[in-house]
Amino acid sequence: MAIKFVDENDLTAVANAIRAKTGESDLLMFPEEMAAAIGEIGAEPDGFTEHLADQVRHITATERTAWNAKADQSALAAHEADGVKHVSAEERTAWNAKAAGDHTHTAAQVGAVPTTRKVNAKALSADVTLTAGDVGAAAASHSHGAGDIASGTLDAARIPDLAASKITSGTLPVARGGTGAASLTSGAALIGAGTGAVTTRAIKDNTSASAALTASSALVTMNTLRYALNRTTGPGAADTNYTTAMMRAIQASTTDLTAGSSSLTSGTIYLVYE
Repeated sequence: MAIKFVDENDLTAVANAIRAKTGESDLLMFPEEMAAAIGEIGAEPDGFTEHLADQVRHITATERTAWNAKADQSALAAHEADGVKHVSAEERTAWNAKAAGDHTHTAAQVGAVPTTRKVNAKALSADVTLTAGDVGAAAASHSHGAGDIASGTLDAARIPDLAASKITSGTLPVARGGTGAASLTSGAALIGAGTGAVTTRAIKDNTSASAALTASSALVTMNTLRYALNRTTGPGAADTNYTTAMMRAIQASTTDLTAGSSSLTSGTIYLVYE
């Protein structure tokens, strides 16, 4: 094998290049140490693989994109000063003092009737149905006797037919078939007055031959008229026997009379005219 000589300066230059690459400062003996150092230059240093996999020290492409999209300092300052998006200390204190969303209230707190309260022995914990009897009321289908109606105005259609004996007070007017008078004179005749109250008039009824007629507004009976027609001197005279000749009655007609055959009334004068 041929022997080759190497310049010392060249070896120093190679050694310096190796130390610059590896970061070492120790002297390198030629050729062994230099050859070993050169061999290690291409190898990965200790912990290099772990360093590459360390996601804490390194950022990913996604993180880099997200961080590049972050707001700058002026936008951050404006965001921090936004009182609408942020809660103040006073608001936080007030909100923390609020009741929970699932909180409840007692009946007394909201002024409600407690469910333990009862109406006519029926608890108010559910809907209550009351009957007329529960509140002391009559059923809708109830009815009343006539004696129960002590006031108010009774519908005329509900008044039953009544006997006249039921009318025990007041005065029935003429328009309702009454007399309109509270009392009437006994034995007198009734005189109508249209729709006005009925009045009375005395009736003259002579029952003896000696009774006389006097001027008055009294009505007369047939007895009174009979006695008056049988008087000789006047209504005030005593009664005269019916057979005594006197002016009693005169009858005039166109009917011919035949003596001895025509029926004539004693005491009557008959006049026949054409």
